[in-house]
Amino acid sequence: PMEKEFQMINSLKSGDEETGLAILDEIFSHNLDQPRISLQTARCLMYDIIGAVMKALNDISDADESGFLDSVEIFGRIDKCTTVLSMKREMIAVFQEICRNTANDRGGKIGQTVDKVKEFIQAYYDDPNLNGAAIAERFHLNQSYLSNMFKKQAGQGMLEYIATIRVSKAMDLLVSTEDTLEKIAEAVGYINVRTFSRTFLKYVGISPGKYRVSQNPFDGEEER
Repeated sequence: PMEKEFQMINSLKSGDEETGLAILDEIFSHNLDQPRISLQTARCLMYDIIGAVMKALNDISDADESGFLDSVEIFGRIDKCTTVLSMKREMIAVFQEICRNTANDRGGKIGQTVDKVKEFIQAYYDDPNLNGAAIAERFHLNQSYLSNMFKKQAGQGMLEYIATIRVSKAMDLLVSTEDTLEKIAEAVGYINVRTFSRTFLKYVGISPGKYRVSQNPFDGEEER
């Protein structure tokens, strides 16, 4: 059925091995689990499935360029099968290879996107308007999707990452300059010095003023 073919193609594109194999099992049960089914009939069904597989592979970015399609050798593997059972096993193996290759490819691309987001944050941390919505718009991605992807890949949320970059830059400025806390807060993207101080305390464990004194023990600047 067209609905099953559509679901199967989507599972291959997304690298969803569990769903893809479940759909494949349904197709096998409906068409192959019959008494006295001929090898030729089974082979024709496999060719139909291969047609759907080819559609999915052609839609997967760089599938042909990577040589993956040739390496799978779908037709040759099915043609070598001499029983219906061996065909089923071979097609399941093909599905697993494609799904795992797609999942690995997606993982690589997600990693690249997260790296670009990190670079963007490091370049524009001083913008007080830098937030999840602005970053998602910059990369033309859904904010919720980007946030989940970033947290899964980076191990922390985007807002937390922004805060850690800002605090790290502030620590450098507190030691290397004599700028006021207000000026440093503004330099690292905070409009309100209280918000800056609260964030700094959260990540460093002491206030900005105490941190400055601890790094410059002979500097008598009053803590804020």
